[in-house]
Amino acid sequence: ASEATQDTPTVAPQPNEEAQRREQITALVTQWATSWSAKDLDSYFYAYADQFQPEGKKSQSEWVKERKQRIASKSKIAVQVNQLVIEPLDASQMRANFTQIYEADGLQSSTLKTLHLSRQEGVWKITREFTP
Repeated sequence: ASEATQDTPTVAPQPNEEAQRREQITALVTQWATSWSAKDLDSYFYAYADQFQPEGKKSQSEWVKERKQRIASKSKIAVQVNQLVIEPLDASQMRANFTQIYEADGLQSSTLKTLHLSRQEGVWKITREFTP
């Protein structure tokens, strides 16, 4: 007989809360990029919190209008997320830093991007977005 005890059930260890948060945020950022690439505006905007604060002095409604126009005006969009690093800001907020590879209608850019995220009703949402 082997040394393993027969009466000890094999239970996979539960990932800790931070690991779970990282997985959830990785899924959100991936879905956000996929939605943007597919020009699926409903899914794209679903990633953002109701109290999302756009950069600069824009109101959220101005930002939404501008994003809709920019996304809809492109014939083809491809957004990739590379080198994603997720870290906690505090108990309820996380930060995602990554290189965003954006390609649309012959234009290609690679920029650093930072998203601040918080959990709302059990779902992570983007609350701030920075492109240094």
